[in-house]
Amino acid sequence: MALTKTGTDGLKDDAVSLAKMAGGTDGQIITYDASGNPTAVGPGTDGQVLTSTGAGSPPAFEDAAGGVAGISSSADATAITIDSSEHVIVGGTTVSGVHANNQDFVVGNTSNSATGMALNCASGGYISIVMSDGQGDKNKGLIAYNHADDTFKLVNDPASGYDTLVLESDHDVKVGAGNLVIGTAGKGIDFSAQTVTSVTGTTASQTTEVLDHYEEGSWTPSCQTGSGGGAGQYVRIGNLVTITGYINPQDTSSSNTVHLENIPYPATSGGGTGWNGAVRGYHINDINSKRAHVSVVDTNDTVQFGTLESANAWTMLKHNNIASTNNAINFTITYRTDA
Repeated sequence: MALTKTGTDGLKDDAVSLAKMAGGTDGQIITYDASGNPTAVGPGTDGQVLTSTGAGSPPAFEDAAGGVAGISSSADATAITIDSSEHVIVGGTTVSGVHANNQDFVVGNTSNSATGMALNCASGGYISIVMSDGQGDKNKGLIAYNHADDTFKLVNDPASGYDTLVLESDHDVKVGAGNLVIGTAGKGIDFSAQTVTSVTGTTASQTTEVLDHYEEGSWTPSCQTGSGGGAGQYVRIGNLVTITGYINPQDTSSSNTVHLENIPYPATSGGGTGWNGAVRGYHINDINSKRAHVSVVDTNDTVQFGTLESANAWTMLKHNNIASTNNAINFTITYRTDA
C-alpha cells in the first residue's frame, strides 16, 4: 500500500536521515531567512568565516576581520603572541632566553640578528618612558628625549626637580644632581683621545691617560726623633700628591737629622735625593751660613730640610740647628706615589 500523505504530527523524531534530504552544494549551510523559511548560505571562499548579519537576514560568509577592532593587520605570520601567562611577545612566540623579571613585554627572539623598537613623535615633541610604583607615585623614574632641544635624560626622581643625568645636544654629559662615582678602583676618566705633546725631547706615556684618583684631606706630621706638634693638608690628583703643613720639633740638642714621618702616601723614587719643595723656618739657625730652604721627601718616606750647596753635597737640617722649642717649620712638597 502506497503512502500518499503524512501529517507533520505523524513524522517521528529522527525519521529523516541525510539520505532523505534534498541534495545541495558542497560548503553550504542550512539556515532560515527573514520569513522563517529554510535557506542555504554559502559556500564562501577559503579563509572566510560565517558572520552574523543581524536580525532579519541570514548569516553570510565574509572575510575575517583583522584581529581586534582598531588594529589593522596585513601580517602573513605570527607577529604578536600573548601566552598563557599574559606575556606579550612581539616578533616571537616564547619568552625563552629572557630574565624572569623582564618577561611582561618582549621584543624579538633569540634567532633575530637585529631587534629594535622605535618611539616617534612630532618635531619639537617629547618622548618618555615613566616608571611608577604601587604606592601611588606615578612618576618615580623617567627616561626621556626632548626633540625641542635634542636632550636625552635619565631621572630617578622627577619630583625633585633635578635631571639626574643629561646627554646634551652638543654631546656634553651633565650630572644634574649627585656625584659622578667611579665604582671600581683603578678606573676613572680616560683622556686617551687627547693629542699628546710632540715637543722634541719629550716622551708622553699613553698608558697613564686615565685620571683614576682624586682625594684631599688632612694629616699629622710627626718627628722621627723627639716630640713635636704639627698639622698638614694634602691633595692627591692621579698619582701626584701635594702636602703642606708645619712641624714644631722639641728636640733642639741632638745631632740627628730632622725627619718628619707619617706622610699620606709613600713616595716613589724621584731620582737623586727624592722629591723637592719649599720650606720656611722660624727660630731656625743657619746651616753652614746658609738658610734651610729646600724640603725633600727621601726614599724612606720621610721629609727632610736642607740647603742648596755649591759643592757636591747636601747639608740637611739637624735638631741642634733649631734655636728654640718655640719654633716652626712650614713646608710644601709635591711628589708621586705608586700606592
